[in-house]
Amino acid sequence: MIKKNALVSFKSLDKIVFYLFLIGNLLPLYFSFYIGSLDGPKHLQIANIMKEIWLGNDLFKMYFEISAPYVGNVSGHYILAILRLFLPARIAEKILLSLYVVLLATGFRYLVKGISKTINFSYLLIFPFTYTFLLMMGFYNYSLAFGFLFFALGYYIRHQDNLRLDKLLILSILVLFTYYSHVFVYGFLLMAIGILFINFHVSTYIKERSFDFRYFFIRLSKVLIAIMPSLILAGFYINLILQHPAGKSALGMFDRWEFLTQMKILVGFVGLEEIPYTQKFFWLLLSLTALSILSIIIRVFNRNFSYVNSNYNQELVWALLVLVFFALYFFMPNNLNAAGNVLNRILIMALYFLLIWLSIKKMPFIVNFVILLFIAYNSFSIYRIHIKHRQHYDKVITEIKAIEQHIPENSVFLSKNYLEGWVTYHFQTYIGTDSPILNIYSQAISPLFVVKWSETMPQTFVGTNFSHDYTGVSNIPDVSGTVLTDYITIVGKEEFIKGNDDKPLMEAISQYYKEVEDVDNSLVALYKLNIRDEIEEVKSNLSGNQRTIKRLQIKSSETGVPLEDLIMREALWNIKIKRSED
Repeated sequence: MIKKNALVSFKSLDKIVFYLFLIGNLLPLYFSFYIGSLDGPKHLQIANIMKEIWLGNDLFKMYFEISAPYVGNVSGHYILAILRLFLPARIAEKILLSLYVVLLATGFRYLVKGISKTINFSYLLIFPFTYTFLLMMGFYNYSLAFGFLFFALGYYIRHQDNLRLDKLLILSILVLFTYYSHVFVYGFLLMAIGILFINFHVSTYIKERSFDFRYFFIRLSKVLIAIMPSLILAGFYINLILQHPAGKSALGMFDRWEFLTQMKILVGFVGLEEIPYTQKFFWLLLSLTALSILSIIIRVFNRNFSYVNSNYNQELVWALLVLVFFALYFFMPNNLNAAGNVLNRILIMALYFLLIWLSIKKMPFIVNFVILLFIAYNSFSIYRIHIKHRQHYDKVITEIKAIEQHIPENSVFLSKNYLEGWVTYHFQTYIGTDSPILNIYSQAISPLFVVKWSETMPQTFVGTNFSHDYTGVSNIPDVSGTVLTDYITIVGKEEFIKGNDDKPLMEAISQYYKEVEDVDNSLVALYKLNIRDEIEEVKSNLSGNQRTIKRLQIKSSETGVPLEDLIMREALWNIKIKRSED
């Protein structure tokens, strides 16, 4: 009776500690105005584009299209876009990341509790492994996918021997959510389900000394039914991915062992400040792993270890998953088609599976207590550093976003960034995340993501030059519509002027744009197109020239481009020639 009461008391303590840690893990998101991750502003830009398309904004509909329904890596964008219908971008981002934190922690706990009833505070290590290097880089969809993966695996383990139609539907939905969050994590999920499925039948065969083929194929067919919708979608999407070259990564070549031992996967901003703390997590995991292996060796020598025992069986199968993913980490290339940072993605999966393996084992009370104190102290130390840097970037982002109020709605602008530092690399994209203004420069628009460039987007000019000279997005020659870039924003204006590396853009600004004088901004320079009157004058002259009009009419009939567009383009060409002669 005393032992039972102690167990109930321990379970109650476990629940209290879990929710206290969950609240504590959410707090770092709310000590700064903005999040300030590398790719975060690109996600906010995509969400704003989606919102404008949904609201019927004709300008955005000319430039962008929602990608095909089989495209994965989109769940975070849809959540952000829905939130953006009634919330500002920064609040939408915080709600998305709060959802991620809650999903990851509760999903991990749900999975661990489904595998084993053993109470072990090792599973609380999921909290310091929440704010990973990949999340700080803004890999929101990838990070969000793990919460769905844990729930899907937990649900499969709980119901794998009783997959009725309703349970198949729920499992299928969880697998689909994982796929629509990130195809890599979806692949990890299928691999794990496959290994768990095989392990179930191998252990059943060893225990019963017979193999029931009918039972095997019934269970296999049910699993296939659950994953088939996502498999069909993934087939189309992977075919699209394979058409793109291997992604580039700043970590193309690096010391994998050093990256692991220093636990750089947990470094958010500055390694020199954070590695003294992150490295301690490696030694903790190594110590817990050694302790677990020692306990297995002792049980084997005492002949107290059996593969068909459900607890020991689960230890072995999750140990196998850990070994598989660590092997992939050490031997895989770091770049694949359309994807970089592959090793970081694999490493976090290997570490998550290691945490699962450690969490389903019995630990002495003193070890649990040490784990609890270790997590609390080191997490607080690391989060304090993260908050300090986020608050620094708050000032930078606030200054950058202030430029939005000077750009009229439905304007087309080009935003370029010359700030130094890897975190700020995409900060120019914050301009236009809360306003219906269209940035023609973005690395976030792709057929592989939720929004792509329209094949019939209008021919766009920066001054008299094709916009693709500055954006890398092609202007299709014979397309209807001609749009002038109204504004240019230079983020990091001092670096832009001092660096003098982007001479073509400097020349375009000096010839066709004028700095807006009433903008008080230390980081961003705003330039407005100042040749519209000249364009109208040249257009008027061209319209009065019968020979020119006849030539353009013939071209219009041949290409289908409206005469008005051809006159505008001819005017721009004439101004370009005149400026080059001057």
